[in-house]
Amino acid sequence: MQKDLSNELVRLKKLYELSMTISGDPVEVFRHIARIIGELFELKIVCLSKINGDTARFPGDLP
Repeated sequence: MQKDLSNELVRLKKLYELSMTISGDPVEVFRHIARIIGELFELKIVCLSKINGDTARFPGDLP
């Protein structure tokens, strides 16, 4: 139980860090979000896209 609480606190801290960095260059923001999501869920690969209507854009595709 203590380990679960500790892990939850780490996740909450990372989410707070993420919320503080949602500004600036869109590509860098996407990279940072992907890195934090990967750490939170212990993933090796994270793919994010921006959906706008019927168009999906990926970080390397952003203007």
